[in-house]
Amino acid sequence: NEHPTLLARFLRAREGLRAGNIERRRTHTASIWKNTPGLQGIAELEAMVNEFPMWHGTTSLRAAGGVCEIGFDIGCAGSSTGSVYSPGFYLADDPRVSHGYTKAPWSVSSQYSKLSVMLLCRVLCGNIKDSPHPPSEEQKEQLTAKCLGPGGTFGAAAEYHSVLGGNYAYVCFHRDQVYPAFAILYRL
Repeated sequence: NEHPTLLARFLRAREGLRAGNIERRRTHTASIWKNTPGLQGIAELEAMVNEFPMWHGTTSLRAAGGVCEIGFDIGCAGSSTGSVYSPGFYLADDPRVSHGYTKAPWSVSSQYSKLSVMLLCRVLCGNIKDSPHPPSEEQKEQLTAKCLGPGGTFGAAAEYHSVLGGNYAYVCFHRDQVYPAFAILYRL
């Protein structure tokens, strides 16, 4: 996905995180990205701000196209599956988790049937708040505030920048944290 506006927003958000004191983490998909010759050179992931490649399952090609065209929209967050850990954009390090959110497969033609679509995104995780259990509604509001920071503006001043829910779902709260880099059509 080549979208200059979305990429510029993402890079500006990444620049803003550089001023923060970020506790570095690792993910499985990031090591695959780093060690796959075909992905090297496409984009350098910035480890000092916990920029990771993550998977996002979508319900349809139209939904994936919408995200690639206008970016992630907080108004649509949780509209198809809810928001167990907080309203936000849900991504996973494990593509099997994101596949579970792709809904029923669809077909383009008889030759291209039973397809699903996922997005492989560049994600600015920053400081990650671990949340092993779903929070209460009041705790969700507190998590959102801690991740968006003073004045609701994403950046280095926030205590946290994303939530790792149940050790499987990364939740981001600001549209500029997530850049939809690739739309991947596949069949199992």
